[in-house]
Amino acid sequence: FIGLGEMGEPMARHLLQHGFPVVSCANRRRKAIEALAKEGLVEAENPAGVGAKADIFMTIVVDQAQTEQVLRGPTGALSTLRPGSVIIIMSTIDPDYCKSLAQELAPRDIEVIDCPVSGGPHGAVAATLALMTGGAADVIERCRAPLEAMGTIFPCGEVGMGMVAKLANNGLLV
Repeated sequence: FIGLGEMGEPMARHLLQHGFPVVSCANRRRKAIEALAKEGLVEAENPAGVGAKADIFMTIVVDQAQTEQVLRGPTGALSTLRPGSVIIIMSTIDPDYCKSLAQELAPRDIEVIDCPVSGGPHGAVAATLALMTGGAADVIERCRAPLEAMGTIFPCGEVGMGMVAKLANNGLLV
């Protein structure tokens, strides 16, 4: 789990409380790492270290540039993720980025789910987030239990459609 900010810290906490092992790394602040370590979080040195231990790699960082850095940076997770793993992108970013990533990683047998969230920090704390998921139904099903630890899954279709739904939702709320 990468992105232990205002949203990510309580999301990772819910995963731990539901018995899921969580591995993460510090970026700007150590406070969340230290707090969650007391609850069972395992710290890795960097995203590659997280990827090496992950079957499901979740990221909720600020934007697409940070998502790209987490995945492809000098210590990015794509260098260590194994065949059969799943990347779940929970930041709100470009749907085409998610589609391209899924196409790129398909030959490596790495699946992608786009899963932006709605509900804000309160929803993250209460585990009542709306999880707008785009991806293959069988892959979403494989990830159902950890996702439901954080909120309610709303399947939106193929990869990229979770982002489309979130962007439409944001447009309606303005």
